[in-house]
Amino acid sequence: MADEGRKKDEMDALVSRGGLIGAYRLDGSGGGADMDWAAIEDDPMGDKIDGDIWVHLDRTGTRAKQWIEDGARLPASASRVMLEADPRPRFSFYPATSESPEGMLFVLRGMNFNKNADAEDMVSVRLWIDQDRVITSRHRRLMSIDDRRQALLRGNGPMESVDVLVGISESLLHKIEPELASMDDELSSYEEDENTIDRKEIREHIADMRRKIVIIRRYLSPQRDALMHAERDMPQWVGHEVRHSIHDSEVGLARCIDHLDEMRERAKAIQDELTLIENERSARISMRLTVIAAIFLPANMIAAIWGMNTGGMPFLLHPQGFWIVLGILVVLAGAGTYMARGLLR
Repeated sequence: MADEGRKKDEMDALVSRGGLIGAYRLDGSGGGADMDWAAIEDDPMGDKIDGDIWVHLDRTGTRAKQWIEDGARLPASASRVMLEADPRPRFSFYPATSESPEGMLFVLRGMNFNKNADAEDMVSVRLWIDQDRVITSRHRRLMSIDDRRQALLRGNGPMESVDVLVGISESLLHKIEPELASMDDELSSYEEDENTIDRKEIREHIADMRRKIVIIRRYLSPQRDALMHAERDMPQWVGHEVRHSIHDSEVGLARCIDHLDEMRERAKAIQDELTLIENERSARISMRLTVIAAIFLPANMIAAIWGMNTGGMPFLLHPQGFWIVLGILVVLAGAGTYMARGLLR
């Protein structure tokens, strides 16, 4: 109840602020001063004299949507992506026009660590970056952005607009890697204990893990491609250190994708082995049932013959007839069991 109340208070605060989560004028030394809507609208473009600005918005806020569409001076296609509900990771470069500055648009995805959420249900963040400002928009909370904001408040945050991108991309990667390591450890435990743990339970967990792998890889692969294109197509005002950092994030994502591919193959191998074990077990049971049926087939045939209501049946009037026939059945069953003893193991 306390969590729900706190979440409602946060949503009410966002609504009252029109979707403004936070805005800062960077001081160039890792710190920044808070900005409100009045300061943002008075200086929506930022500058290198007073300092770059970072505006972080909830894309569903009424005022945030209006500002992105009309006040931020973004290209129309970039505005649409900044407000899109479920965009795929991407990178786009926009040359300067009479209405908008030269800038870059990024869509990135990070692990979902929100309460009661699946980590693989990845959260998206959209970034517009030009020389003097960065605009980020999201709906669900993303811990990597919160990390950057906390670093800013401590005085060791971004110093200029592109540093926000570097910090977020590095943080996204650092939060993905432990999640993959945890999945790898879980998979290793199944490989080691597949003969002692309930196989049905293993199959359910493996199926769930393969689903997670597919979902995570679906976003990481285009995100790696986006960073690769960004490294190549970034404008001249982006420094070499930023390019190197983006390259490192791209390499890290490629490593994560390779790790996912390896885990997918291992999970498939475990499933195949479990399926083979179950098939062999079913085949053994079927073989035993078949052998048992074959052993008692002569006995069934004799019992059926002696059950006919016709004259001339052997031992019909013999005082020991029942025991004689029963002895014949026991001898046949014993002989069949002796001959099929190897198949019953």
